[in-house]
Amino acid sequence: MRLTKEESRLLRASEGEATRKAMKLLKGLGDFYGADSLIPVGSCQISGVSYKTGGEALLAVLEAFVEEGVKVSVPSYLNPAGMDLCEWGAMGICSEFASKQKTIISLYKKMGIKALCSCTPYNVVKPPRAGEHVAWGESSAVAYCNSVLGARTNREGALSALASAIVGKTPNYGLHLAKNRAPTHRFEVRFEMEELDFPILGKHIGREVKGGIPFISGITEARPWQLKALGAAMAATGSVAMFHVEGLTPEAGQRQYSNARCKRVSLGPADIKSIRASERTKTDADLVVFGCPHCDIEELEAIARMLKGRKVARGLKLWVFVPRPLLSRPKAKAAAKAITKAGGFVFCDTCCVVSPLEDMGFKGVITNSGKASVYLKNLSGTPPVLASTVECIEYCTRKG
Repeated sequence: MRLTKEESRLLRASEGEATRKAMKLLKGLGDFYGADSLIPVGSCQISGVSYKTGGEALLAVLEAFVEEGVKVSVPSYLNPAGMDLCEWGAMGICSEFASKQKTIISLYKKMGIKALCSCTPYNVVKPPRAGEHVAWGESSAVAYCNSVLGARTNREGALSALASAIVGKTPNYGLHLAKNRAPTHRFEVRFEMEELDFPILGKHIGREVKGGIPFISGITEARPWQLKALGAAMAATGSVAMFHVEGLTPEAGQRQYSNARCKRVSLGPADIKSIRASERTKTDADLVVFGCPHCDIEELEAIARMLKGRKVARGLKLWVFVPRPLLSRPKAKAAAKAITKAGGFVFCDTCCVVSPLEDMGFKGVITNSGKASVYLKNLSGTPPVLASTVECIEYCTRKG
């Protein structure tokens, strides 16, 4: 991989050991994947924030960087932490965990990184432009960024995204190149989509394509949050970093993509009925979760409307996760107040996946998130059930 004089200079120890390591990591990735050069990025989204997943090793790395005075060189945002940074007590987080988590956030801030603590940064800060190169790490954000926004990013690891934030560049390979954004599979939807079909279909397609790029036709209408749910589920089951939906996503209409030769699968009413049935399991859940990925205003208002005149049943908890900056908007603030009035909790900075749910004594979880239904089982051991938003509300208010 060719380096400029400035990039070569950053590899020298005289520029600082942490900066040299960041540059060395990016060069190593570029060499491994056959990149020809480094390219500037407009922003970085850094995962590896929760103390649950990063632990003492994360603290040690960040402390070393801060001690050396490392600063990021481009706008950079944090992925969700392991708790609500203000209302951690209401979540049942212990003080020791809270102290460690606050230290991690403080160290990131000292490096100039904005503690957005959200998996949906595009909903609360200016999103990247179509064609803009970024270095984002959270799986659902990567899928949304590439697919719905039309920006370009690979699925970065915590350290590679942090390295890009420091250097301001990323290796030019993978989904940064137009030739690698063409579909590898085609799916024709021949049934009327319901709300729950977006995460259900996403989980199914993710398993089928694994790390490929699906092109989906037959979805005639979808809200941004539904495309978010579709991509998040695909990313959870198959590490999908990009998808195309005919007529809805910006690159789906490009001739070389829409006419690409690849495996074709047709899904009719009988197919989706079978796929739906595979997700319908019984539950005795005591926690109902929304906001994985974080809810937008439209989702938050819908939950508030469904809860009107109802109360969360005794013995159950309703948790809704949103980006903190969203609550500064009047509509979101009003919806959050209504949810709280009904007995629910609206938490920021975190989500059910990266919080230490396994230590809180919950028997089971019911959620409308395909992503959460995959990751909760793997990371927390808490049995998840996937259901529609209406079903989740009915469940948590069934005795209220």
